[in-house]
Amino acid sequence: MAGHNRFLCRIICYLYPFPPVNLPYFIARRYFFSRKKQNFINVISIISMVGVGVGTMALVIVLSVFNGLEDLFRSLHNTFNSEIQIRPARGKTFVVNDTLLNKIRQAQGVEHVFEIIEDNALLTYRKNQVIVKMRGTPEAFLRQNGMDSMIVAGKLRLQAGETDYAIIGSGVQYMLSVSLMDEMNPLMVYYPNTSRRTIDLNSPNAYRRDAVRAGGVFAIEQRYDNNYIFVPLAFARDLLQLGNRRTYLEVSIAGNASMQRVQKYLQQSLGGDFLVQNRDEQHASLLKAIRWEKLEPRRAARQSAQGHPLGKAVCVHHLLVYSGNCFLQHFLLAHDAGH
Repeated sequence: MAGHNRFLCRIICYLYPFPPVNLPYFIARRYFFSRKKQNFINVISIISMVGVGVGTMALVIVLSVFNGLEDLFRSLHNTFNSEIQIRPARGKTFVVNDTLLNKIRQAQGVEHVFEIIEDNALLTYRKNQVIVKMRGTPEAFLRQNGMDSMIVAGKLRLQAGETDYAIIGSGVQYMLSVSLMDEMNPLMVYYPNTSRRTIDLNSPNAYRRDAVRAGGVFAIEQRYDNNYIFVPLAFARDLLQLGNRRTYLEVSIAGNASMQRVQKYLQQSLGGDFLVQNRDEQHASLLKAIRWEKLEPRRAARQSAQGHPLGKAVCVHHLLVYSGNCFLQHFLLAHDAGH
């Protein structure tokens, strides 16, 4: 056998005294496209190569979709939240005074501080009603975060003279059949009268209510479009009777400032009574799920290849099935986010 192998090597060296320039391609071509009639081994090799290629392609596509989804959700939340949010560590609201605001504004890198009031409320229009998240905010906050580019009907305005306006989500408009041209029927916002110890639902004093006109419609993402309305800060303050209490503060930082440094300084300055969160921490559960999905195909494929006698085949099969399911799931999620 050894003599036979040496004889073949001599023939190869005689026929090919100089190796080809692209040696891997030369060997692959000679191996996969043999002129022998018995090419069953070549067919198996081609099938294996195609299977590995399709599995790798599916993995690359799925990971690329995950990376794009992470950027997509960040861009959506950039419109809805500022870089840093300050909320109470306990309870729903906290007292906001000049001392607290000046302490935040004096931090290096802080550009603007906006006071926000947010709570659930009952919104009615004619005979239709729906529970919404009412967010009282200054109009400057909406403009700074690019809300004007998300308006699909009407105008971005919260107040004109003595008239209060609300910016409602496209889903809220659909559920209530709100017409922006209707000047006779305003939106009515109801909130429980928490000043009373007991609430009689049949009593006219069980709820506080106020009227606001629909000024515009926004479309960001389905979760926001179906649940949120924006109203003037003074409107929400008077309806909820909060006085100088706020739900949280939105802090925007200068373009050349480090968000991590500003966040760390504010947390140390304000103490343990407040939570200072960046955008990723405000939506930690969602981003954590996306990042976990990005790592899951790699981890599962590695375990399959190590723990099974047909590790490579099981690895390719697992990647194909898992990648297909995840791609379809997140494609539908991205489609909903786009609408």
